[in-house]
This record gives sequence, structure tokens and C-alpha cells, in this order.
Amino acid sequence: MNIKKQRHAIDIVFIICLFLIFAFSAVIVILFGIKIYSRTVSLMNADYSSRTSAAYITEKIRQSDSCGAIYIDTSNGYERLVMAQDINGEVYAASLYEYSGYLYELYSKIDICLSPDAGQPVVSLSGLSFEFVSPSLLCVKYTDEFGKDTTLYISLHSAAAQ
Repeated sequence: MNIKKQRHAIDIVFIICLFLIFAFSAVIVILFGIKIYSRTVSLMNADYSSRTSAAYITEKIRQSDSCGAIYIDTSNGYERLVMAQDINGEVYAASLYEYSGYLYELYSKIDICLSPDAGQPVVSLSGLSFEFVSPSLLCVKYTDEFGKDTTLYISLHSAAAQ
């Protein structure tokens, strides 16, 4: 009878040890899953930010692509890409520029001078610059919120004003 009690106690200890090993393994797998998931989310957010900025800038330029309508202006102390358009005899401009760590868009009459904070923040980025490589090729460089540098070359279908 004494032997049965020892065997029974060893069986319980074996089952508890097996359960602890299983629980420890499950915790390790969950921790690895959390690490992989957080890295994947971080990479997806970085790619989303970069692609959103590129798509937004490219689409705005494509919308305004007409002869002489797109030019770079540095008259207000900051560089901005101006995309002019004539609406019922009035000339309006959409401007893209970087201010306080964001891509801003400002839409106003062309002859009105507004402060940079009058625009609408679109997406977080810094270091935005524009350069015409040729009359029909615009180079846009920026750094997104995650520090990733991006260079876009956008072909204009019409000649740009220099």
C-alpha cells in the first residue's frame, strides 16, 4: 500500500511538471508572436506613411498638370510647390510645402500672401524639397515621420514654368 502512494505522488508531480513545461512553451510562443506582430505593424505604418505622402504629392501634381501652371516659389521664406489654375477668370493656387514637421496644403487666390500655418496639415513628414530636373521632370525629396528618405521623379505632361 505504501508503494501505491509513492507512485501516485510521482504521477501527480509528473503531470504538474508536464503542465508547467506546456505553459512555459505557450508563453514563449505568445511572446515571439507579439514581437513579430509589433515589428510587422511598425513596418506597415512606415510604408503606409511613405506611400501616402508619395501618392498625395503625385496626385496633386497630376491634377494641376497644365502648361506653366506648376512652379516652385521661395518668396515667403519657405519653399513651396505652387499649382495654379484659372477658375472663371480668377487664378487660384494650391501650394504644397513642409511646415512644423507636416506636409501642408494651402489653397487660395494666387495674389494673397498667407502665413504657412494657414494651410491644412496633410501627413507627417519633414525635409520636403522640390527641384525641376528639366522643364518636364520634377524631383521631390522628403523624409517621412520614421526617418525614411524618399525621392520622387514626377514627369509632367506639359512644360512647367521655371
